Amino acid sequence: MLDAKDKRNLRVILIDEIRDSVYEHLYRYPLYANQNSTEKNGKLSVLIVGGGKIGTEFLKATVWMGQMKSLDLEIYMIDLKGNLRRKSLSARCPELLQEDSDYQIDIHKGNIFSKKIELYLNELKDINYCMVSLGEDEKSLRAALALRGYFYRRYKKVQPVISVYVESRKKREAIRNLNETTRTKEKYYYDIVPFGNGGIYQSQQGSEALLIEYLGLGIHAHYCRLKKEDNRETRREVIKGYYSRQYNRRSSIAGGMHISSKLWEMGLGIIRVPENECEKKLFQKFVHPVNYEERTENIRKTCYSLEHDRWMAYVRAEGWSLATEGGKNIDDIRECYEQYCQVFKNQNYPDKLHPALIPLESDDPQIATLQQVDDMIVQVNKKLGLEYEPRYVESDEEVVDHIGKIVSGEWCGEEGIVLNGRVVQANEWIIADLGEILQYDTEILKREEAKMSLEKRLALQYEMMWCRNGKISL
Repeated sequence: MLDAKDKRNLRVILIDEIRDSVYEHLYRYPLYANQNSTEKNGKLSVLIVGGGKIGTEFLKATVWMGQMKSLDLEIYMIDLKGNLRRKSLSARCPELLQEDSDYQIDIHKGNIFSKKIELYLNELKDINYCMVSLGEDEKSLRAALALRGYFYRRYKKVQPVISVYVESRKKREAIRNLNETTRTKEKYYYDIVPFGNGGIYQSQQGSEALLIEYLGLGIHAHYCRLKKEDNRETRREVIKGYYSRQYNRRSSIAGGMHISSKLWEMGLGIIRVPENECEKKLFQKFVHPVNYEERTENIRKTCYSLEHDRWMAYVRAEGWSLATEGGKNIDDIRECYEQYCQVFKNQNYPDKLHPALIPLESDDPQIATLQQVDDMIVQVNKKLGLEYEPRYVESDEEVVDHIGKIVSGEWCGEEGIVLNGRVVQANEWIIADLGEILQYDTEILKREEAKMSLEKRLALQYEMMWCRNGKISL
């Protein structure tokens, strides 16, 4: 209904507190935080306790944020109504739980506090990341503490990230400081990471809020072919288009957020250049911009299929299915497309059907490839006297090739753009080597730890953790 309204030049954002808080949390504490990407047949194993609104949204975001080249994704959900959760998810997202996907989802019925669940956990492979949300703050915290104790007994050395959804802001502040005193009088922190409502679009000062919106707009600007030299009116129309349809904006944000995952596997990260001159001087001592095109020339091609896999995972999590009359072969896809192509040029919006939900490559003749679907759509349109070339394959490649330009913000132009109430200029964020970011963070922690807030210190420590683990592994 919001999209149907003429908003003129007004930027309207539909706030979803749950989705917003999940996105902000996953960007600040990524799924790969304590994962070493050099392991052979590496796994990214995520445990979700509680399948309500928060748990379901977290699962859907994990499916596309967890798409990696060097790591296979496994998601386990535990809920008292596990069977009902599975049926509900299957009804809303028909292809999300399909068996032939490149990720694994297991929804288990059970009580997290029962002995039976401990036996289930014992059967799972090493868990990297946990999220707990049981609907009540106290119950969620008890479950998070129980999991920390379980993993402490089981793993000892490498502990998974344990996050918990907590409504109360005061409780979130207290949870970050949960600790015990050791024999040497030092504090042993439980390292439970709380997050909650009041997410990215309500906390305009948050760096994650600004960066997530910035990257989403950067993806949109890329598809609109917005260039540095374009005039103000062209730039205004592109930004207007970004805010005109909520689904397209959310899709662009998902594509922008995943840039950090791709860069991490290349040994790179995104970091903001400080505004304060004194801070900038320290920053420049350790961190130097990377020329993305030159640095990734020999490895970014391996991410072309990853971008398509990421997009498919996102679209499936939004409830879309393959446009087909039954099978995954090109004839069945063509038959379905021909039925609606004179109304919609690619996807069928009312039925949530998309012909591009097909792999980039396939060894099975009964499964079409993305290029075959692309060619089919061009042929059908020409036959009907219509003009449309989807360029699905080229679009995925161009997103990966242009990550450097998207992050650097050439599309902002010389005057910059207004975003979240402030003017954003090009080169406010840069791509840098993870090793250099780690050196800089280490120096910042050494200098400012005493006066840092608990939240900032925890976020910095986790950033240092995933910087240490990121390697060029593609």
